[in-house]
Amino acid sequence: YIKDIGTPARLVRAEAALRSGEVAAKSYRTPQHAVFIYRDGVINREVDGVLCPKDLEVLQGVAAAIGALNRSPFLVIVATNQPLIAKGFASAAEVDAVHAALDQTLANEGAYLDDLMMCPHHPERGHKGEVEKLKVVCQCRKPQPGMLLEAAARHNIDLERSFMIGDRESDWKAAVAAGVTPILVARDQVRSADPRVTHTSLADAVAHILSLPQVDKTSETVLKINA
Repeated sequence: YIKDIGTPARLVRAEAALRSGEVAAKSYRTPQHAVFIYRDGVINREVDGVLCPKDLEVLQGVAAAIGALNRSPFLVIVATNQPLIAKGFASAAEVDAVHAALDQTLANEGAYLDDLMMCPHHPERGHKGEVEKLKVVCQCRKPQPGMLLEAAARHNIDLERSFMIGDRESDWKAAVAAGVTPILVARDQVRSADPRVTHTSLADAVAHILSLPQVDKTSETVLKINA
């Protein structure tokens, strides 16, 4: 929990956060709750590989939805398979540049990610320029739950009180394997025949999570996510 208290108004807000228990709740001595989010198709438009920042198109309503989570008790953690690194289609530095662009896009609207977990592996061989050391069967590539479990260890997350928002079968399976509640949204915002697909977008899924009775939220949060 870090706040600049360089003005009287900011000092008042920080003192209120201390009195309300908000600061204590953010301490990692306290189990945290998280919303894990898959990247491609949920945060940004699905294309044939986001190879550089210019390929990144953040979907409408995503920044507002993540901002609403930032004002709630939940951590926001992206968990994404990026096999294009193993396949040699993009370097780790190029993918990092894409994620820096994502951070900047969110920051422009007052939102942020608490962490981003990425699996660069891919087990199948035969791609020109592939990275040999990354062509392995790992425990982090979804549907394996490794990224979620690593995030839980890093941030002291109570997985049973956390959610995973994705648009693929692998997202669902990874969430179930980690003990996280899975939520599937319509892939590319097109309604699916899969009965597990219960929401049309990230914003829709986040509004649902924040409406649950066990979530301690403010009217401001609900109003902003519905705006």
